[in-house]
Amino acid sequence: MAIASLGEGLFYVDRHGVAFAQVLPPEEMDYPVISGLDRESWPKEVKGTSLADALDFLKYAGRGSTILPLQNVSEIHLQGEEELTLFLVDRPFAIHLGRGNIRTKYYRLAKVLYRLYKRKEFDNTAYIRMDYTPNKVLVGFSGAG
Repeated sequence: MAIASLGEGLFYVDRHGVAFAQVLPPEEMDYPVISGLDRESWPKEVKGTSLADALDFLKYAGRGSTILPLQNVSEIHLQGEEELTLFLVDRPFAIHLGRGNIRTKYYRLAKVLYRLYKRKEFDNTAYIRMDYTPNKVLVGFSGAG
């Protein structure tokens, strides 16, 4: 489902959050990367952790959305147990997901990305905050354009 960057190398991660085999070149590496944890902080029980939220997000992206497909997810960075930050393959800005309500945040983010695309505002987008306040999304724009 993903590749984890665990300090001592890259490891394949299954849908249950088990980092099970080290990635060795020239093996297939076209998976989203989960970063921010090391081997010691990798949870043994995934349920209720930030890793569970990251895996849930990847599960929703894997369902074939044309706006936010799994192939467009480059990295999900975990910062402790409170923050998930998403990076897309073709966009340089950070998307701050926060924790919880991942299904709602995924579909809300897909709508925001669609609107940014339709309005041709991707080039001026500096960040997206899904954790700003409940039921609100904050989109920050750069001064360019």
